[in-house]
Amino acid sequence: MKAFQNGSYRVRLLLVFGVSILLVTVATTLAQTIRSYQYLSQDFHSHLELLAEQALLNFESETTAVARQFMNQITAMSVPDLMYRQEGEEAPVTMQQSREFAEALSRTITANGGFDAVYVRTEAGMSYANTFADAGFIHTAAEILEAHGEKTYGSPVWVRAEDGLLYLVRDVYHQEPFHYVGKALARLRNPSVIDLGSDSFSSQCAVAFFGEGELIALTGKAWDQETGLLDAARERGSGTLDHYLVAVKRSGNWEAIALLPESALGVMSASLIRTGLVIILIGIALGSVAVFLATRSMTRQMRALLGAMDEAAGGDLNVRAPITSGDEIGQLSVHFNTMLDNNQRLMSRLVQEEKQKNQAEYDALEYKYRSLQSQINPHFIYNAMEVVNAMAKLDGQEEICEVVGHISSFFRQNTRNMEKKFIPVRREFDSLREYAYIFRHIYGSVLETPFSCEPEVEKALIPTMILQPLLENALVHGIRSEDAVVSIRARRQGEARLIIEVEDNGDGIDADRLRQLLDAAVRPDESEEKKSGGVGLRNVRDRLRLIYGEEATLGIRSEPGVGTTVTIELPLRY
Repeated sequence: MKAFQNGSYRVRLLLVFGVSILLVTVATTLAQTIRSYQYLSQDFHSHLELLAEQALLNFESETTAVARQFMNQITAMSVPDLMYRQEGEEAPVTMQQSREFAEALSRTITANGGFDAVYVRTEAGMSYANTFADAGFIHTAAEILEAHGEKTYGSPVWVRAEDGLLYLVRDVYHQEPFHYVGKALARLRNPSVIDLGSDSFSSQCAVAFFGEGELIALTGKAWDQETGLLDAARERGSGTLDHYLVAVKRSGNWEAIALLPESALGVMSASLIRTGLVIILIGIALGSVAVFLATRSMTRQMRALLGAMDEAAGGDLNVRAPITSGDEIGQLSVHFNTMLDNNQRLMSRLVQEEKQKNQAEYDALEYKYRSLQSQINPHFIYNAMEVVNAMAKLDGQEEICEVVGHISSFFRQNTRNMEKKFIPVRREFDSLREYAYIFRHIYGSVLETPFSCEPEVEKALIPTMILQPLLENALVHGIRSEDAVVSIRARRQGEARLIIEVEDNGDGIDADRLRQLLDAAVRPDESEEKKSGGVGLRNVRDRLRLIYGEEATLGIRSEPGVGTTVTIELPLRY
């Protein structure tokens, strides 16, 4: 079984096909043989009945014709006259009379006649035979007439002697005056009387003829059985007896029993089986050739597909399996090629994402470096701010003191926040408030920076300094000459989403510039990015993609003359 499973597809298909055809054909042949045997048995019975009936008719006709011919020849050759004259003579028979009798009997025998020897016995007890009669015939004839010497009044008597030959015995009468003069006997030239024919069926049969209960003649196939089988057949009638098919027909005093060995059916069945075996072999041979031709293209496609798979496994993703058909193997090749296409696209995407990741990390490092540059030696800056603050207080400059205090607080919060990767929304908003306050002192009363944060999202974690570049862009590019408003809102959406919006009422962004900001593939000149804030937006977008993948989005909605809204949507996590 293991060897079969490990065999090639073609060999297994040929074996399965051969075994299937063999089983089906053997079962079919066996069923047909049994059915044919039954049909043959019925057909043979019918033919045997017909053969027995025809043989009996022919036998009656033949024996009647021979009996009539025998009496006509006896009468024509004046044999009754010779017998009648001898009856009245008292002197011994002379040689001349004996020769006359023998010649007369010899003239009754003709080349086309049904008998070849004649013997007579007169009423006076004298016996004569034809000229060329042998001693065996004379002895047998004498015994038959001894046993059948009584008168039959014209009815022929048929006797089968021990030598197997058939003899006809008849009374002889003188016509004028009408007088019984003795007995006449003739030996039939053909011991079987009739010929059954030479066809395959008749040549297997034997027919026995009975008259008055006595076996008269046998014809057909050589008979080597005891007559007990014939006696049993006469008693039981037509049917099957002792491995023989039997047909019994009766007509008057005659009875015909036709016999056919059951082995003849076996011969026919064996012929059917041989024919079935030949059909099996031819079917297997033709089927094997058909399977071989059909599987040749299939195995060629499979080998080509396996070769392509091996090359792909070796790292060559540019290889493609040839598609030469629309069957299952062709469909498998199509799917394999589609898989390679998808793998190539995935590899290209991974390479691109890796490049973007490296660029994002580089931009983040650059941004962090610039942030750190602004925070070099923070203690020195804090101390310097405190000195400035003290000097402003001594001079009574309360506004300067307030601004310096906010600047110092902003630097402290940035320094503390940069130490962590994620911070709560509330802490980021506190840092942004300080940053916005400083800008308000720069632009005066024309700038408003309202902050709005729902209580349930205050403790939600967001990446550090993810909002400052957006606020910086809005403060730098979104402020009009008067009534400038830059607002930041944080709210919850659904059960697991955090929405943060940075909105200004500036001049907005034209469509081309907006496409540049949204399309990661389009990059303006580095100097232009730095001037327009593109680095900050791209840094925020890349950091979100690097941290959250497809779970976070950055969207920009702008309308010239109305303003710009930057929306960040990311998972709500605490």
